[in-house]
Parts: sequence; structure tokens; C-alpha cells
Amino acid sequence: TTGIDWSQFNIAINGILDQQNNIYPTNPAVTYEFTGQAGKYSNLATTVINATFNMTGLLNFLKQSGDVYTLSNPKILTLNNQPAIISIGETLNYNVATNVVITASTAGLAEKTYTPGSVFVGILLNITPEITKENDIILRINPSISELRDPEQASYFGDAGFREIAPDTKEKKLSSVVKVKDGSTLILGGLISNTKNFTINGVPILKDIPLFGNLFGSKKRQNQRFELIFVIRPKVIENGTTEGIGLKDLGFKDLPNHE
Repeated sequence: TTGIDWSQFNIAINGILDQQNNIYPTNPAVTYEFTGQAGKYSNLATTVINATFNMTGLLNFLKQSGDVYTLSNPKILTLNNQPAIISIGETLNYNVATNVVITASTAGLAEKTYTPGSVFVGILLNITPEITKENDIILRINPSISELRDPEQASYFGDAGFREIAPDTKEKKLSSVVKVKDGSTLILGGLISNTKNFTINGVPILKDIPLFGNLFGSKKRQNQRFELIFVIRPKVIENGTTEGIGLKDLGFKDLPNHE
């Protein structure tokens, strides 16, 4: 209920963590350098690994706190000091009545003028890299997660056949500036989201009968807690080398080369 215990992260990055917090390394010869803060149950944990990164070790560590899912695995190119944006979610459109006119020609009926709007709900990651003279990389990272306050608003439409008000949303975001070596791996965590679901199952009509409805149906309340983890590996591409770079060089090893 308190989130991931990041103080245990350094012993699980390259092996399997057992119930006694013993580590079984997959490659004992590899050592790792950790920088940044990773406090116990912290709201923000930033760790930089200046070595070959083992994703299996990270997944084994995260599984100690619950189920682990991969939401996205994007690869992007951007110029120096230019932002790169990754978004995962959906855009909810709505129309707001900005002008209501009642005239004799409309027989007393309201004539509305609408202005369209939209709200993004999901995960947004904004990264701006800056390359130093020493070929290090300064990353300005701004991740955010937004969701509906009431999940039913996603499918709510008014009498006009469309959403007439902007849905209520809640947002969590953080901002971090880190300096890493070329090819290092950055792990950023701390965005925690709580979701409450209430579902009713049963026989139609019969489950709604007062007093006896519970005999024909069931009610389920479920609380879920998610922590969003970003694994970022920046790589500097020197001038004159971009022409020969293909999808396989960016990590898409299973895709055919169409160059």
C-alpha cells in the first residue's frame, strides 16, 4: 500500500531477489554505479546505471511489489535541445454552449452556439535532451498521468448526442533534470495512481428487486494501485552517422530492414 521500496533496488538490478532479500546474480562480474536518490517508499526515485543494463533484473525486482505490465516500448529521435513527446491514452472531445439565443423565429426555443474542446487522458512524457561539451547528456524530463475522476464520464453524452461539458480529470506530474553518460540507463518512478472500481453482476431485472436482489446478483468493489516506471536510455548520434541508421539500430531487432 506504500508503493515500491526503492531502497532495495540496488541489490536486485542484476539478479533474482528472494523472500529473504538475498540476491542471486546472473552475472557476478558486472558491477553497477548508482547515482541519484532512491529513498524507501519515496514518491520520486531516480537511479542512473552507468553499465550494461539488465531488464530482467529490474522486472524481478518490481514483481516483488505486484504484477508488472509493459505499456509501451517506443524509440524516438530528436535534435539537441528539442523536446520529444510520447503520449499513451485517448482524447475526449466535447462541445460547450457559448451562446444561447431565444427569438420569435424559433418559437421560443433556445438556439445554441457550440465551441469544441478536448481533454487528453492518459500518460504523457516530455523529454528535452542537451548534449554537453564532454558528450554527456542533460535530460529535462516531465512525465504526467491524468485520468477521469468518474470513469462513467468516458461514455456520457447529453441530450444533444454529444458531451456538452468538459469531463473532470485528475492529474499527477513531476519534473526532473538529470545528467547521464551517453548510453546510460535512467529509471524514473514515483507516479502512483489509485483506481476504484464498482461492478454489479447478476440476472437482469431480478438483481434489482429490493431485499431479494442479492439472491440473483453480486456486487464487487476493487481498489487498484499502480506505480508508473519509466526506463530511459539516451544515446548520442554523431553528425554524419544518421544516414546509415535504421530501425534495427534503434532497437527494433525483429523488424525487416526496408532501407
